[in-house]
Amino acid sequence: MKDLAEGLTARWAYDSDEDAMSNSEIMEYRTQLVNEEYDRISKYEKEDFENEKFSLMAHAYIEAIEMQLDAVKYYTELPDIYNSEWSAGYNMRAILIPDFVDHYGLDVPEEEVEPFRTDSGKPASSDTLSSEETNKDDKEQNELEIELYNDQGIKVVLTGMKEPNYTSTDFYIRIENLNHHDIVVTTDDSQMVVNGTMMYSPLWAEVQSGKTANVTMSFWKSDLDSAGIDVIREMTMNISIMDANTFDILYKGDEKFVSISEDNKISEKAVYTDKENIQKVQELLNSAGYDCGSADGVPGKQTNSALLQFEKDHGLQETTDITPELIEALENAIG
Repeated sequence: MKDLAEGLTARWAYDSDEDAMSNSEIMEYRTQLVNEEYDRISKYEKEDFENEKFSLMAHAYIEAIEMQLDAVKYYTELPDIYNSEWSAGYNMRAILIPDFVDHYGLDVPEEEVEPFRTDSGKPASSDTLSSEETNKDDKEQNELEIELYNDQGIKVVLTGMKEPNYTSTDFYIRIENLNHHDIVVTTDDSQMVVNGTMMYSPLWAEVQSGKTANVTMSFWKSDLDSAGIDVIREMTMNISIMDANTFDILYKGDEKFVSISEDNKISEKAVYTDKENIQKVQELLNSAGYDCGSADGVPGKQTNSALLQFEKDHGLQETTDITPELIEALENAIG
């Protein structure tokens, strides 16, 4: 625990602003960042401790550090693999660090541990909240949760997000696996749409049968900047669930449309994909002077082009999503 405390303290002290760094400088910096810990604890990689649980935790933590070291080499050329490995390593550390502090005497500042408690799904302890206030907070949190998948003994829930910072925008996901398979949860085709732009997905989580995992899905600021995204306001997610051993697709969830408010609250966005509503929007577009061809209920290229032009002309977000708000705006436009 002393070596781990020294490694963490050195890593936190080494933290620096990456905004002015080139890609190669970031790779070098992050390698050194992780090595601040690894150099101090790698000697315990094959150590068998008397306490079996502690031994498993120690080996898992070293594995998490090695994941992050391995991730850095992919940073420039394969950012999707980088994000998956780096996030997986971070998620393991987020689970283990609070337990090392609470049960094994890891002596590090609590203000440094608190973000890990949040990211692991374990709220920071507090002596000031009454049970009534706690229940209220839980209720409010549950109202914000978005169920991404719930079938076959597997439940995947988007539980919220953290206020974006200068390095990343982070979303929290809880995965409950009562299926007989060990599973991997990712987004369909390893991609998702953010603010109307296709991006590689940062979600990759392995969950053993009978276990629950709380994971963080991080969009790194450098990747968002490259895509021209300043603030995430919308996401389109479609969960894929694979067998962790064979990587065969087991199940797929329905497409979910997520909105993010200015105060960083998530909500499920209603998006119509049925023929009746598409046909209605096509009729409204034509009536408003935006030619989308025949109102056949099929959202083709001409319909999308007309939608984008209408959204642009009326100051709406240019997504082509058919929503109640879009229909209302079209109806208002034609009086």
